[in-house]
Amino acid sequence: MNAPGALAAEVLTLESDGRFERLLERGTVGALALFVIAAPHSIAVTQAAFVLGLLMWITRMIVARRPLFVRTAVDLPLLVFVGWTAISVATSLDPMWSLSRMRGVSLVLIMYLFAANVPTRRVAWMLALALMLSVAGNLWWTYLERAQGRGVKVVTMGASPLKKWGVIPGDTILEVDGKAVHDLESLNAAFEGDRSRELIPVRFTHGESDETRVYRRGRVLREGTGSDRLAVTIAPGRDFRARAYFSHAATYAETLQIIASMIAAWVICGALQNRKWALWLAFLLAMTVGALVQTQTRAPIVAFGLALPAMVLLRGAGRRVLVGAGIATIVLFLAGGWFILRGREVALVHPTDESTQWRLTVWREALPILAAHPLFGIGPDAAKYRAGELQLFDGGKLPPGHFHSTPLQIAVDRGIPALIAWIAFVAMLLVSIGRLARQQASRESTGGGDWRVTATVLGAWGALVGFFASSLVHFNWGDSEPMQMAWAVAGIAFAIARIDRTEEASRELR
Repeated sequence: MNAPGALAAEVLTLESDGRFERLLERGTVGALALFVIAAPHSIAVTQAAFVLGLLMWITRMIVARRPLFVRTAVDLPLLVFVGWTAISVATSLDPMWSLSRMRGVSLVLIMYLFAANVPTRRVAWMLALALMLSVAGNLWWTYLERAQGRGVKVVTMGASPLKKWGVIPGDTILEVDGKAVHDLESLNAAFEGDRSRELIPVRFTHGESDETRVYRRGRVLREGTGSDRLAVTIAPGRDFRARAYFSHAATYAETLQIIASMIAAWVICGALQNRKWALWLAFLLAMTVGALVQTQTRAPIVAFGLALPAMVLLRGAGRRVLVGAGIATIVLFLAGGWFILRGREVALVHPTDESTQWRLTVWREALPILAAHPLFGIGPDAAKYRAGELQLFDGGKLPPGHFHSTPLQIAVDRGIPALIAWIAFVAMLLVSIGRLARQQASRESTGGGDWRVTATVLGAWGALVGFFASSLVHFNWGDSEPMQMAWAVAGIAFAIARIDRTEEASRELR
């Protein structure tokens, strides 16, 4: 081929690569949008969006023949943490079991995916807004379920055959023989059948525990209906902990805390710049916090109560807004305390309730293990797999799981050096994003910034403050749904920092 022809072919190849790269870039942004929209609802769709975005990002780097990776303020402590985790897996009491836990560590790539692929500030705040508005997709169900009730609560009980299943007044019956019950008629119908010796499981809640007991169908009279047959009076069950589409109320609470903090930041910044936005979002915030209270999960409620005034102080929103935030926090604690007392029959803070005693028990059990394995720990999640050997969870009386504290869990699983790296990561993350929020507020005050960008960064900071505050008594680091959301909001903040640096470098070149 002659020189002009070769040059023309090269130009066509470059133009083709450029179009394909732009297509990949837009596709990656689409995956990020799908991620934030699905995050409050479906872990499967969220992780599919993450994998899709990751593949397109990698393909884009191959096509561009250059790295499209972003350095952040937390790279070093994260690298140390991930590296030490890998060593702890190799030295684990059960390496193959611990290796399967490394999937959770890979979620850190979510932060870098967002940080490198959010193209503009406008896209950044639109992704944050999409995450906030998407929560409405489960709020409607949370409030509808509360209005309808879940199961039937036993109000009074005479000589009832249900006693054979361990049901007592105050318990809420959820299922009989695998069938959901919602009134006295469906409860009666669930016991119908000719085989009297057939074992029938009854699932009910008793205090904070969800129990299933099995007994013979024949204990229930074949004749009669309603109260005459079962000797109980019932009411709709409304003492349950809201969990929307999640498997556990604590998971739902952690995600709501993150989203509520994001919305609160927009309300704070909007109150100073755009009252119409602030009013609409204040309604969404009230609904989100109402759902958070209905989860009856203390740590995220308290964490949001701490994050709210902290965001006001960081933004410098003024005394009036700070007083409003203080009043809102007091109302939150009162409402949360009442709901928890009514639903779980424990106080907002109580050192002797079942949940607190559970934590104190596993914390005491964890300390000797940490003393015996201070360098690399026993391996990620090895405590659950080797609970009997390690004599954990009160000798098997408590359900095997984790230590209900992220710092303690990290130390036991990965060793004290990993804990130090994690603490350094948290400190550097909050300092860097907090500094970025102040910079955006300063730019906004001089007329060169967008309040929605400030709100996005401030919301990310507040969400992470609440998330890490809750982590002191929750192992939310091991809960994929809120963890991937936390990585996403951090990534959006770092994307804005990247855009700022790029623009600043461009100005200096001019």
